[in-house]
Amino acid sequence: MSWLRRYGRFVVAAVLAALLGASGMPLAVRAQSTPALGKNLNEIIADATREGTIDLTWSAAVLGDADVAHRHMEQFNKLWGLHLTYRFAAGPQMAQQGNQLYTEFSAGQASSSDILFSSAQSLAPLLPRDMFYAVPWMQLSRDHRITPALIEAGGRIIRTGTSVPVVVYNTNLMPHPPVTLQALINPQWTGKLATPPNASGFDVLSATDFWGQAKALDFVQKLVAQQVGLMRCGDDDRIASGEYAALVEDCSSQTARMLKEKGAPVNFYIPRDAAQIRYYYLAIPKNSPHPNAAVLFVLYMLSQPGQTLFYNAMRMDNDMLPGSKTGAFIEPYRRAGVKFTVIDMNWWTAHPEALDGQKKEVAILSASR
Repeated sequence: MSWLRRYGRFVVAAVLAALLGASGMPLAVRAQSTPALGKNLNEIIADATREGTIDLTWSAAVLGDADVAHRHMEQFNKLWGLHLTYRFAAGPQMAQQGNQLYTEFSAGQASSSDILFSSAQSLAPLLPRDMFYAVPWMQLSRDHRITPALIEAGGRIIRTGTSVPVVVYNTNLMPHPPVTLQALINPQWTGKLATPPNASGFDVLSATDFWGQAKALDFVQKLVAQQVGLMRCGDDDRIASGEYAALVEDCSSQTARMLKEKGAPVNFYIPRDAAQIRYYYLAIPKNSPHPNAAVLFVLYMLSQPGQTLFYNAMRMDNDMLPGSKTGAFIEPYRRAGVKFTVIDMNWWTAHPEALDGQKKEVAILSASR
């Protein structure tokens, strides 16, 4: 009898045991199986207590650094009467983190973060993958702040923060700024303007019910002809220093607002011909190791304490919630008749041409280097 015939069955048994683990279930299947969520708020709180901890990873540029995460967890535990520990890691850009979480989900691995904080554009390719919990947010909201308008994709994502693209300008170099994007196409601004290399804010311009691709690309070409520089969203200290007169456009007013509050010669405005409101969302991966704690964290972020800390730390909150300071910033523009386009998940789904336009805009900007 050969060695394989004599010992083969034991080798096969050992391999199966390693694959199945002590439970008799394949390890990949066990890792990807959906952890149990409590059926109501009391059960979720009890289950979160048993979980004992939460893993948090997000873009520090938008939601805050380790200190901000610590302050959120202090408020979180106070709100729920818990003593959960946490692990925080500053994450990559939103699209990159989304790809990482999808890779983990596909591989049957536990999610490296119990939540995903991301934009509609970055979430759009992930939603068809069925990788997020559908959560009955309104039923779980004990302060009744959560309304149907905040919930999208059947409860798999929920609006948490509001981003408004703005033109950030140096008040010394541009004491009388124009109120539109088109007015920036002017010889007086030659060599004095910067724009993000990813064409932030310009993607929407290409939509068929906005400017349309032809007009949007013509605008970017004319902007480039004025010798624009490239700088990332949030690098507004370069505007404050006078390196450029304006950034066209910044992803949000967060950094500019902080610089202005410190007395820097910086201000910002919403261009009236390109006014848009974008939302950041929270979602919970189905392979989250601590899904009940994650649900409570999302509810906390929508609560009054969570939104207050969000704004105080990062100058962002949700304009749709009572007392929103972002909403107070937007309201005078609305009263003046400015029409805002709401860039949510439904908008991205309905406008694939916007992404195509953005790719062409990025190519134009890249060629200007």
